[in-house]
Amino acid sequence: MEADLGVMAGAAWTVPSGGAIGGAYDGGPLARIGVVLRGRSRLQGLLTVGFHRETARPSHPVFAENVESRIRWIPVSLEGRYLLLDRKRSPYVSVGLGLWRLSETFEYRLAGEDFDASGSRTTLSGAFGFGMMLSDAPLPIRLGARVELSSLERRTLTSDGSTFDTGDSELSTYFSFGLEVER
Repeated sequence: MEADLGVMAGAAWTVPSGGAIGGAYDGGPLARIGVVLRGRSRLQGLLTVGFHRETARPSHPVFAENVESRIRWIPVSLEGRYLLLDRKRSPYVSVGLGLWRLSETFEYRLAGEDFDASGSRTTLSGAFGFGMMLSDAPLPIRLGARVELSSLERRTLTSDGSTFDTGDSELSTYFSFGLEVER
């Protein structure tokens, strides 16, 4: 079986939903790069890494002032993509496993004193996608949607300025819609 190795790059709009991240952040741009392994069959492999950064001003906890939260999300995924038709324009589905690297900083004022809390965590994730592959363009274009799921513990700020994981894992989800090109 002959295989062709290519590169891909793209941009998407991503929106967190539910869980430990969905309540604080609204979403924004996500950049992705990766490599694509294409064979003669309609099955393809992808290894991608993405980057998303966002700032929020949550209204909670109520005992803190000037609250600002920043998150950096780096999703890495290994996926299989299947083209549903053997044509130049084909719908596709994809499924894969990945890792999320989340780094978050929380700055706030409490009783007249400035504090910050920060931390990073890495967790396993699952990725599912669908869309349309347009191979008849000068560079193959992919228009699609993805959902990435992971279970994260909720972090809580206490009135003495410390943070802790509550021990409750919640399903966190990122939805994204975007455009990617391959070479």
